Amino acid sequence: MTNTRQHTRDTGGETPVDTAMRAAADAVTDAFAAPVPFGGEADALDQAVRVWQHADTIRMSVLMRLVQMEPDGELSEITGYRTLQQ
Repeated sequence: MTNTRQHTRDTGGETPVDTAMRAAADAVTDAFAAPVPFGGEADALDQAVRVWQHADTIRMSVLMRLVQMEPDGELSEITGYRTLQQ
């Protein structure tokens, strides 16, 4: 079993996920920082919907992996919940 928290500490707290999510957050923040041009409201709304769709895809990917880990007891072990169950 991989100890995720140890992996994070070994890499100085910066993981590939941190890097990717920070870059995505910066890009979205920059995209929405500019004023919406006259008549551009529909495009701004479309872009917001796209952000939410991508965020949903990310959440589902993470949740699917966590669901796969739980039958093996990996989540209970990492979170300490297994100890509480006993």
